[in-house]
Amino acid sequence: MATITIDIPDELSDQLAQVRDRIPELLALSLQQPAVPAHIYREILDFLASQPTPEEILAFRPTPEMLA
Repeated sequence: MATITIDIPDELSDQLAQVRDRIPELLALSLQQPAVPAHIYREILDFLASQPTPEEILAFRPTPEMLA
């Protein structure tokens, strides 16, 4: 197994210390996930910034553009 040394913020170090034995698994899982395009984050943030009602939040679904 390879050893990697990186500099990370103290608060992240504290979080990683709690899952130290799972770090290889977590890294592998994060690399398997497809990157989410920025426009999808923008659409979601725009929706949340519009202060939706609880009903609108429950009804929220990805737009065709988000699924493309």
